[in-house]
Amino acid sequence: MDGVADSCLIANKFANYFETSCNPFSSARNAEFKTRYVEMQSHYDGSPINENQMFDVEVISKLINDMVKRQSGWVGWHIK
Repeated sequence: MDGVADSCLIANKFANYFETSCNPFSSARNAEFKTRYVEMQSHYDGSPINENQMFDVEVISKLINDMVKRQSGWVGWHIK
C-alpha cells in the first residue's frame, strides 16, 4: 500500500484513513449510540456453546484423514 510492505504501518494507514473519513453527522447522536452500545455490551455474555459444538485436535485430525481417504480433492492433502 503506497509502497509500504510493513503490516503494522499498513494497518495504521488504514486506521488513519477510516478515522478521517468516518465522522458522525451529529456528535450528540453519536454519543447516544455509544452509550447504548456500551450498556448493551456490558450485559453480553456471548452465545452459549453446547456439547455438540465442541471439538478438539483429535476430531479435526480425524476429519482431515477421512477427507484424504475419500479422495475429496487436493484440500485434504494440502491441509494434512
